[in-house]
Amino acid sequence: MPLLKLKSLMIGLLAGALFLQGCGWHLRGAQPLPPELQTLFLQVASENSSFARSLKRSLKSMDVQLADQNTGAPYSLVVSDVNKTTRTISTTSAAKVAEYALTSSINFSVKNPQGETLVPHTLLSVEKSYLYNSNNAVSSYEEEALLRREMERDLVQQLIRRYRAIKPTTETTDAGTETN
Repeated sequence: MPLLKLKSLMIGLLAGALFLQGCGWHLRGAQPLPPELQTLFLQVASENSSFARSLKRSLKSMDVQLADQNTGAPYSLVVSDVNKTTRTISTTSAAKVAEYALTSSINFSVKNPQGETLVPHTLLSVEKSYLYNSNNAVSSYEEEALLRREMERDLVQQLIRRYRAIKPTTETTDAGTETN
């Protein structure tokens, strides 16, 4: 009887795997951007920040070529503000901090080579909270650092999704026909 249960379990797992493969489900990964968005002039307020490095790394993993000057790229992505704040959201009865809220935000815009704004200044933000343990401050600070790295990745992914959503502008050729 146990052999029959094992065979049934194996058949069920195989059927589930085939179903997931057949329906098109797959793990989310770094999918390439459309060809029109593959070249980008990137300007970040603080070039050496961890956010700027993370954004550049993510864009390069998607085969985006970062132009040195605005003249060679069809789009300019300008990240004007990168802000990180920490605030107390609860205290203990002894008036010690019990919980913190962390917020990370960026302000960005996208322009074409003519200087027209395609995406006006937009604020993206992420907020997370964690319990602060004053008896184990080192682990609390490590938890905060881990949350900050996760929030940075979330902001980078939000920004890339917004950039991916840009509809390429149509250009009129000399013959009067429009091309994408």
